Parts: sequence; C-alpha cells; structure tokens
Amino acid sequence: MFEAVRPGGRVVVLGSVSAERPDLDVRRFYFGQYDLLGTTMGSPADFTGLVDLIERQGIAPPPIAGVFSLSETADAHRYLESGAGPGKVVLDIGS
Repeated sequence: MFEAVRPGGRVVVLGSVSAERPDLDVRRFYFGQYDLLGTTMGSPADFTGLVDLIERQGIAPPPIAGVFSLSETADAHRYLESGAGPGKVVLDIGS
C-alpha cells in the first residue's frame, strides 16, 4: 500500500469492517511521515449533494473497463489484479 504514497502523503481507510485488528506496520508511518485518515464516506445527505454537484457540473462517469457476469467473478478479479487497463470493473448480477 505505501509504495503508492509520497512522503508526507495521506492514506484514507474506508470500508474495513471485516478486520477488527488490521495488520499495520506503524514504522512505515514514522519514516514516511504519512497521514492516516479513517472515513465513513459521509452521510446520505453528503451523497445526495455529491450527485447533485456531478449533475450540475456535467462530470462524466468513470470509464468502464469491463463487464463480467456474476459467474465470471474470478475472471473479474484476475482482470483487476492484472492492471490491464484504466476504468471500473462491473459485475452484472443479472447475468
């Protein structure tokens, strides 16, 4: 994780509900002078405001790199891990 953070950079943690005690080497923080921020990503009102802002500003949605059926979940993971291309990977649960 820290290879992508510049010295003095910020690491934001979200969605980590499965690990009560994550494995984190705090020595990396000392030498990298990193900032660690936990976030819940905001309230429902915050999300509504974000969607409104995106619509008002005409911000394009993120590119979709690939769509996989639910039965192709393992393939989707391999695709993500390969770093094959930019964009989001979608699991189509209707397939």
